[in-house]
Amino acid sequence: MRRKDATAFTLVELIVVITILAILGTIAFLSFTGYAQSARNSWRLSDMKVIEKAMSLIRSTGESYPTPDNAIDITYSGATMWTQWTFGKDSISAIRRMSNIPTDPSLWIEYTYSVLRGGRSFQIWGVQEWWFLSSTNTIIPETHAISSLNYYGYTIGDYVSYDVPAIGDTWCSLITTPSITLSDIPAWGELIDGDTYNYVYKKSGHLPNSFSGALTPGTAPTWFQILEVLDSCTLSTVTQLDLYVAKLSTAYQQLSSLPKYEEVVFDANSLSFKLDSIAWLEDHGIEVSKEIIDEYNSPLPERSFIDLFTAANSTQLVWTHTPSSASGAWWLASGWDISAHSISGNTMEKNGSSTTLVYPIPSPSITLPNYELSFDIDEFSGWSISSYLRYVDNNNYYKAEISSSGYIVSRNLLGTESIFANISDPVSDGSTILFSVSGDTLVLEVNGVEKENILAGWIIPVGNPMLHLQNNTARIDNFTLTYK
Repeated sequence: MRRKDATAFTLVELIVVITILAILGTIAFLSFTGYAQSARNSWRLSDMKVIEKAMSLIRSTGESYPTPDNAIDITYSGATMWTQWTFGKDSISAIRRMSNIPTDPSLWIEYTYSVLRGGRSFQIWGVQEWWFLSSTNTIIPETHAISSLNYYGYTIGDYVSYDVPAIGDTWCSLITTPSITLSDIPAWGELIDGDTYNYVYKKSGHLPNSFSGALTPGTAPTWFQILEVLDSCTLSTVTQLDLYVAKLSTAYQQLSSLPKYEEVVFDANSLSFKLDSIAWLEDHGIEVSKEIIDEYNSPLPERSFIDLFTAANSTQLVWTHTPSSASGAWWLASGWDISAHSISGNTMEKNGSSTTLVYPIPSPSITLPNYELSFDIDEFSGWSISSYLRYVDNNNYYKAEISSSGYIVSRNLLGTESIFANISDPVSDGSTILFSVSGDTLVLEVNGVEKENILAGWIIPVGNPMLHLQNNTARIDNFTLTYK
């Protein structure tokens, strides 16, 4: 009987088969891994939604949210703003609507939990797994690096505001904060006005301290510089409310590219935003006077142009500067020397020798005889800073000239100047000047003290008040123009 010759795979055929098997195995592994990853993410979201549902039931009964387990108080000037750590045994015991402590399905760590002082708002923080090592984030502007275990942060909760109250026995403050979950809790838990802190945003690379050691945080910062935007328990004037809103808008300019903060940055000067702000302030224990509420609900409410002179860079030209009230800008007259003024160190500064006037352009221009103009002055010794109120046309104006030797209030009519007051009463650097018109009366105040009250006849302003900073180092700050 003849024997049939045996055959075998060649080396090339073996390599091809092994490669195909490896590809199929990789596909199967990736599919399984992706499925497992998706399942864990769904688990996490389900846990967080269960917590959120239980918390909503708490609020529906009028109860306060419970305190986090092992809570750390986040404070400002000694007053608690919120507490932060984990949603654990004590939290569950307090809400009485859950039996098991929710934990991350792969890390077996309790979810991070923060609650505002008084139990008014909360945030829950967990993670989501992400397959790629980095991702372009649509929630925060920068591309962030995911942790070495491919996780990113995820938050839910009913904290949706821009600022948090810190209230002591005899004082009140409101502090800007985009989130109530800190990635790095500062020493003693105390926040300081003007300092920068790392926050956990929705879909961010930063992780709360309670996950420390379990995950490696992302490298890109999601930081925020906090700002005290209110330091009073009572608002009694429209100007105070406008200044609060202006500071709020200034604080969030650093996040202006995010949709959530577009309103506070670009629409803060709108009537609707200010009415919402009044409701928010009252809800957090800040008393707003009836006069302010009536003013904003009147058919002809006051308007304000407020500029804190926050520059986008260290030196910025006036005509490219966007004021914190987001209601307009500045313009130049009489010479058009664009280098004559700049915004530097939170002041508007004269840095050229040309005789150039500068004026704000809110919309609409002032055409009614009721307005108040105030600003702080500095570095004008030996020279002067003048405020002009134009009427009839650009060449007819009232002027308040402030100098280190005193002040002059005058009127120019058809080229002839008439002096109402020329007083030798030195005005020092750092003073606050108020030049106002009410019907037929001009008022000049220095540091809250009325210096002149002049019956000038019925005044109909034309356009906007102008400023002349005469010497090269003259500066002004905290410019506020309130008008009907």
